[in-house]
Amino acid sequence: INIVLTRLLAPEDYGVFALAWFYVNLFLLQPKLAIGYGFIQQQDSSDRALGTLVGLEILSALASLLIAGIGAFFLPATTAWIVLILVALSGIQGITGVGSILLDKSLRFDVTSRINVIALTLSYVPAIYLAWAGYGVWSLVAQVLTNGLIGAVTVVWLYRDFWRNVGRYLRAWHLPTAIGFIRFGLTMGISGFVGGLTTSLDNFFIGTLAGTNALGFYDRAYRMAQWPGLLFNSILSRAAYFTYARLQDDPVRLEKSASMIFWAIGMLGAPLALALFAAAPDLIVLLYGERWQESAPLLRVLALVFLARPLSENAATLVIALGKPGLILRSSIIVIIVLAIVGLPLTLLYGAIGTSVAVGVASLIGFAVVLHTLSQHFGISPRGPLAQTLILTGLTLVIYYGGRFLLPPLPESAPALRVLLQMGGVVATYYGVALLLQPRDTLDRLRYVGRLVAHR
Repeated sequence: INIVLTRLLAPEDYGVFALAWFYVNLFLLQPKLAIGYGFIQQQDSSDRALGTLVGLEILSALASLLIAGIGAFFLPATTAWIVLILVALSGIQGITGVGSILLDKSLRFDVTSRINVIALTLSYVPAIYLAWAGYGVWSLVAQVLTNGLIGAVTVVWLYRDFWRNVGRYLRAWHLPTAIGFIRFGLTMGISGFVGGLTTSLDNFFIGTLAGTNALGFYDRAYRMAQWPGLLFNSILSRAAYFTYARLQDDPVRLEKSASMIFWAIGMLGAPLALALFAAAPDLIVLLYGERWQESAPLLRVLALVFLARPLSENAATLVIALGKPGLILRSSIIVIIVLAIVGLPLTLLYGAIGTSVAVGVASLIGFAVVLHTLSQHFGISPRGPLAQTLILTGLTLVIYYGGRFLLPPLPESAPALRVLLQMGGVVATYYGVALLLQPRDTLDRLRYVGRLVAHR
C-alpha cells in the first residue's frame, strides 16, 4: 500500500511529512520520560502502580501539547498543523497505551500484534482515498491518525473494566512510585530521544539545507532500506526486551538467547539488505516509477547502513533490559556528535547522498561503542555471530559481482525479472556461502528454529 501511496504522492509531500515528524519527536515529552518501561522494570501491577502510571501519562500528554503549541509559532503553517495533530494523537496513544503495556508485560504479544495489523490495514483506506483525491501530505497525516485512533479505541475496549474504574486507580496515585518510574524511565527516555535524533537529525539537515523535495527522495530510500530492519524489530524488539529482562539473573541462558537473536538477524536481515543494494536502481523504478530515480543511489548507501543497524539495536535492547539505559545514552550522544560534525558539511557539499554517507559513518561508530559496552560491563560479546555476518556479507558481494561479469547481461526489457534475478542471486549466494563455510552449525540452528516454529 505504501508503494501505491508513493506513486500517487510527490517527493515534496514526503519531505514535508518527514520534517514535521522531526519536530513531533522534538516536542513530545512522553517518550522522553519512558514511564511504561519504569512500570515494567519494577514488576508491580498494584492499584497504586497503575494509578501512578495513568496519572503520569495524562500529565506528560498535556505538557507535550503545550510545548508543541509554543513551538508551532516558529514553523510554517502546514508543518505547524501537522505537528499539533500528531502530538495530540501521541498523547491519546500514551494514555490509552496502558492497556498495551499490560498486554506486553504479560507477554501477550499475539494480541497486540493483531491489533497493530488490523489498525494499520484499515488506516490506509482514508490515506489512499485522500492521496488519489489530491490532498497530498494530508493523506499521510490521515493514515497515522486513523492507525493511532483505531489502536487506542481497541485497547480501551479490551481493558474496558480497567477504564470504568480508572478513577479508583488515579486516587491511588503515589508520589514515591512516580519518582521511581521517572527515575528509571527518564534515563531510558532521554537515551531513546537522543537515539531518535540519530535517526532524524539527517531529515533536519536535508530538509533545511537541501529542501523538502530532496528530503522526499531521501525519505523513500531510507524507508525502503529499513524494510529488513523493520521486519526484525517488529518481530523481535519487544520479545527480546522482555526475554532479556527475565533472564538477567541467568547469564548462561541470557548469552545463549542473545547469541541466537544476533545470528537470526544476521542470517535473515543481512541477505535482505544485500538484495536491496543489488537491485536498487531497478527496484526503485519498478515499485515507485521513473520520477523516483534519484532515490536509487541513496538506497544503495542506506541499504549497507541498515545491514548493521538491526544488530546494533538488538545490542542496545540487551543493555537496556539489563537495567543500564544510561550506557546507551553515552553511545547515542557519540553518534549525534559524529553525525553533526560529519553530516553538516557533507550535506552542504553533496546534498542527500552526503548525508547518507554521514549516517553510515556515525552508525558504525555507535555500533562499535555499544559492543564495547556489552563486553566491558556485562561480559557478553557476540563476536561470533557478528564476524560471521561480516564475512558472509563480504564474500557474497565479491562472488555475486564477480559472477555478474561472467554471466550474460540481464534483460533490459523485463524490469521485474531483472529485480527478481538480482535479489534472488544475492540471497542464494549468501546462503550458499554460509552452508559452504559452516554447514553443520547453520543447519543445526535452522532445524532448531524450525522446531520452535512447529511447536508454536
